This record gives sequence, structure tokens and C-alpha cells, in this order.
Amino acid sequence: MISGRVINSLKCFLQFFRINFSRLSDLFGLIQTLISTGLLEVNFLFANFFVVTIYLCMPSLGAKKDVEIASFHFPEISEAMDLIAIKSPEVLKHLQKIREAEGHSLIAKSGSGIKLGINLQGQSVYEDRPSQSYVQKYRALSSAYLRKPIFHWGALRAEEEISGLNESFSRQSLDFLKESLKISAQSDYLTIVLLTFQKDLAIETLKIAKNNEAEQVKRKELGLVTELSIDESKTIRIQHEIKLIDLQNSLAMRKKLFDQSTGGDSNFTFKIAKEFFSFCKNHNFDSPIPVLVSQFSSHELIRLQKESEIEKKRITIAESKLKPKLNLFGGFFQDQIPLADNRDNINRNNFVIGVEADWAVWDSSLSKGEKMVAQSRLQQHEIEIELHSQKERIELESLRSHLSSLSQSILAHRGLVEAAEDRYERSVIEFSRNRIKPELFFQTRIALDTSRLSLMDVIFEFLKTRSVYLNRIKL
Repeated sequence: MISGRVINSLKCFLQFFRINFSRLSDLFGLIQTLISTGLLEVNFLFANFFVVTIYLCMPSLGAKKDVEIASFHFPEISEAMDLIAIKSPEVLKHLQKIREAEGHSLIAKSGSGIKLGINLQGQSVYEDRPSQSYVQKYRALSSAYLRKPIFHWGALRAEEEISGLNESFSRQSLDFLKESLKISAQSDYLTIVLLTFQKDLAIETLKIAKNNEAEQVKRKELGLVTELSIDESKTIRIQHEIKLIDLQNSLAMRKKLFDQSTGGDSNFTFKIAKEFFSFCKNHNFDSPIPVLVSQFSSHELIRLQKESEIEKKRITIAESKLKPKLNLFGGFFQDQIPLADNRDNINRNNFVIGVEADWAVWDSSLSKGEKMVAQSRLQQHEIEIELHSQKERIELESLRSHLSSLSQSILAHRGLVEAAEDRYERSVIEFSRNRIKPELFFQTRIALDTSRLSLMDVIFEFLKTRSVYLNRIKL
């Protein structure tokens, strides 16, 4: 049997990983069986490692599936999200922006790096000296130089940090873009599903309209109705045909746009499983909504914080403009010294190394103006950060309130569907007995379709809003 020390240790590990003890009785039994048979040695660390490994490989042991996410009911959404995060033109475009930011980062880093240059010359020299004959000859000379900034009052480092901030923000922006595209893909997918459901309802209603028209023709032959009843049934049937054509056109356009955003190489069915209808009818949407208790982040907030840091660096750069800057330089060059009484020249190899001081004494208040601009922008960004944080919290609270109101709206729409179903069932009986006109019968049918569609629409709105809310509080 497992010792008390090992059991307590396992419970500590399970509590650390937030595993539900009541769901792991089989796991403890498995461990005891392995130990009793000698397959698992009673070892303190190994037993801990064994439990954690099983949990990591089987996360469903301690986790409850969230049924209030769209991808749980429509697995194709996850596939669409993966495709759009890879093949979306916006993602491909942003990858080039990251590459551009990396290039700017290299440019900034080069400012504090070593500059090395080499020069090679081939010359044809023509000499015409006094009291000497004319002479022509060839020569080759070479030179090299090296330059390295030593001290620039933090300006070069600030330039590097600015480019680093831009590169880091560009990468973060890609993550936010992917999340935004995934949420958009989920919303577009659910919109198409809703249109598909609406089309199915329209097809079913059109079938009823056609059957009604055929029934009216039979009744006319029996002398039970007039020609006017047939015309009314025909008009109703044509109206539903027009509505169905409009829905099909709208649905086809939506699907094309969705396929384009996901790369166009996947065939999505947009089907609604039977379990989802049961979910719409019976699920309790009054479950507790997570509350934001810690800091949050958004793309705009991160951008403002990045801009604030950049302005601080620009203040440093502006302050360094009128300060002396030191550079290390060195060089090698060859030259020739002609002799006045000899046609031969003396070749020299020269090596130079030293420190250069570069001091801009006056720039007509250019650096002062740049500093004022950076300070003003810094204050503006800090104010914007505070305002955006307040706005973000208000929007999150509004989303949370909207979720609560949607859950109440779902209950009301369920009641509306039940009432519409009862009304339609009675109208079917009354219409079959020729007690009500076709217009009233189809009004009840349209009311039923509208109530069903409205219920699914509000449930989809709940799923979309909850997904946005959880994404913004990073849960």
C-alpha cells in the first residue's frame, strides 16, 4: 500500500495542478495496484512524477469541458481558426511587417557597431619633371579604415531600444491579429450556420406552401373554394420562393468570403448537430461569469505603453544632440613620396589610431524642440493610457452585463418558441378543417420559424460575446 507520506505528497501535487480529487479515485487505485504488483516502486519523487505525467497526458481527468464555447458544438470552427491563423492574407502581410521591424532593428544596432572599409587603387602615372625625360609607370595603392562609437550619452542605445520595442510590438501585434481573426472566423462561421438554418426553415415552409397550393386546387375541383383561394396560395408560394432565392444568394456569398479568408482549400459543412438543438432547448445559461480581478491587456493599451517608452528614449536622444561624442578610429593607407632628383618613389605604409571628439555646439534650438515634442507626446500617451484603461474596464463590465441580459433573453425566446409551436399546431388543425384562411396559417408558420431563428440567433450572440469577453480577460 502507499504510505501516508506519499499520499499526502500526491495530494499536494494534485492540489497544485488543480485536479479534482473525487475524479481521481481510479488513478489512486491504479497506482496502488502497480505498487502491490511490484511494477511501481514506492518512491516519493517517482510517484509524484507518475501522477503529474498522467495528468498532463490526460487533462480531461481534472477539467470539465466548457460547453458554452462554439467550437464544442461546431468542431469545424477550430479547423477554420487554425487555417485562418496560417493562410490569412492579413497574417502573411503582418509577417512582412515583422521582417521590416527586424530590418530597422539591424539598422539601429549598426549605429553603435564597427564600420570597416577597404580601398584599392590602380593608377597610371605620367611624370614630366624639369631636366628629365618624360616617364610613364603604373602603381597600386591600398587603404583601410575602422570607426567605432565609444560614448554618445546613451543616444545609440536609445535608438536600439526603440527599434527593439517596435520589433517586440510587431510580434505581439501578430498574436493579437491572430486572436482577432479567430474570433472573426468564429463569428462568420456562426453567421453562415444561422443562414443555413434559416434556409432550411425556408425550404420546409416552401414545401408547405406548395402542398397548400395543390390542396387548394383539389378543393377547387370539389367546389369547396373559389379561384381567389388558389391565387392567394400561389402568391404565398411565390413569395416564399423569392425569399429562398435571396437566402441562397446571401449564403453563397458568405461562404465564398469565408473560404477566401481560410485559404479556400477546406470544405466546411456548416451542419448543426442534433445535440445542439437539445443544448439550445435545455442548457442553463445562468452559469457564473468570470470577473476581471487583475490587470488586463489589449492591443491598444500595449501600443500606448510602447509609444510612451519610445518617447522616453527620444528625450534621451534629444538631450545628447549638443553633447560631445567620442569615437574610436583607426586606419591603414599606402602612399608614395617622389624624390626631386630621382625617378624612383619611396613607398610608405601608414598606420593611424586615435580618438575623435565630435561636438555640435549650436543647432538653432533643434534639439530643444525635439525634446519638447517628445515630452509633450509622453504626457499625451500617459493620459491616453489612463483613459483607455478606464474605457476598457467599462467595456468589459458592459460585456459582462450583456452576457447576463442575453441569458435572460434566451429564456424569453424559449418561451416564445413554445408558444409559437402551440399556436402552429392549433393552426394546422384549424386549417385542415378549413376554418382559417391560408394567410393566417402561414402567419403562424412564419412566426414559428422566426421564433426558432431568433432563439438560435440570441444563443449564437451569447457564444460570440462570451468568447470575446473571455479573450479580453485572457481566460
